[in-house]
Amino acid sequence: MFELIKLGLKEQLTYIFLIYGLSFIIMFFALARSLRNTESRVYKEAFWMLAGFALTKGLSAWADATDLVVGETASLHGVTADNLSTILAVFSNLFILQFSVGMMTYRLPYRKIYQILPVVLFGGYIILFFSGMIERSNADSIGRFNFGYNGGVLTTVALVNLYHIQKQTKRTKLLRGISGLAIGFAFYSVFDGILNKPILGVPIYMFRMFCAVMITSASFYIKELFMESKTRKVDYI
Repeated sequence: MFELIKLGLKEQLTYIFLIYGLSFIIMFFALARSLRNTESRVYKEAFWMLAGFALTKGLSAWADATDLVVGETASLHGVTADNLSTILAVFSNLFILQFSVGMMTYRLPYRKIYQILPVVLFGGYIILFFSGMIERSNADSIGRFNFGYNGGVLTTVALVNLYHIQKQTKRTKLLRGISGLAIGFAFYSVFDGILNKPILGVPIYMFRMFCAVMITSASFYIKELFMESKTRKVDYI
């Protein structure tokens, strides 16, 4: 009986990871399509970081689903699905941190210096990880808190600021998308950055899946942000 229950939970988690990953993959293609067609350089660089986050986060979730199905029986040059998931998750959190820093420092003359800081921190994390100073069992949680939580909080702040600046345009659909992203990343910072245990018996992955669906849904409403004409520039900081 216990094995049947365990098998049922494993199957449910597999589907959760698949939906979780698919949501972010869809978000990546939606953003990439809009960014390729935009003439606005104001938003392009920062939102490519957001697209990179969506892609790596989605692939990380799919790697988790693969790990549940095959476990450690399959590996490529010693890299298992679990290892790949951890690496991709750390990269995704670096992307979201870069997105938030890029958004919040856009007007600063030496903004490139601030954008380098997350990369330096990430490099230090990688060195500690591969040197064995950070245990593999703790690598994911450390990466989530240091990059995922901070990136989620800073992204929420940047999006709230973007909302107030774009509010003057009175574009309801765009404002709805920005507010949806802000709320989604606020939840993301909690459920994907701090918490790692079930809540009232509900697996934390279920909450992460809902965050992914919310963020992805909101991303379809921000296409107007990339439709600025060359003669009309709206800054976001």
